[in-house]
Amino acid sequence: DWPIVLSRDPEMIKQIEKLRQYDIVELKGMFLTKKINKVTTCKICGAKNTVEGNICYVRPMFLKRRNSEKEILSEKQAVQEVIQSREISNNISIVGNLCNDVNYFKDTRSKPVIETAVYQIATDRKYYVKEDSPDNKTDFPIVRSYGNTAKMDGICLEVGSLVLVDGFLHTREFKRTSVCSSESCGQSYEWTDNTTEIVPYTN
Repeated sequence: DWPIVLSRDPEMIKQIEKLRQYDIVELKGMFLTKKINKVTTCKICGAKNTVEGNICYVRPMFLKRRNSEKEILSEKQAVQEVIQSREISNNISIVGNLCNDVNYFKDTRSKPVIETAVYQIATDRKYYVKEDSPDNKTDFPIVRSYGNTAKMDGICLEVGSLVLVDGFLHTREFKRTSVCSSESCGQSYEWTDNTTEIVPYTN
């Protein structure tokens, strides 16, 4: 998975600037969501269009390189290190209230059939991001669970439920359709968006 790490803190930026490709990084932070405008290009006429979307990212509170400054890792070494540490390399614990009904469904196209539940929670932060509005302390991450966990989510959760999720961050791409805003075009076109969701081990 490829979560985005984003900071505007000058001290944290200095630390990030010292990192090299394939460094092993230990990081603790907050998982934030933010509404943004995304720019897409019409595949028919080439016009630029602005579409509402979301960005999900980790704002680091602690960041440290695990390999020494002198130890330059190759891609193969870095991947192997992450694989060996995979039980701890991507962890998130988060508490929030269920915003909407759980969307539970079975993907019958796959063999075996995959049971999936998708829902959104509202989670409050103790801290505010100083570059943001002081009143903005709530994030709205998407949770996507599978198998027996998905089935239990569909049965047990209702709007307003307090949910504790212990899981990992999962990044994925998906197709969206937009209508070109150019008066000479106005055609629909597909483009690729991306998101980061939380997948629970259990909840």
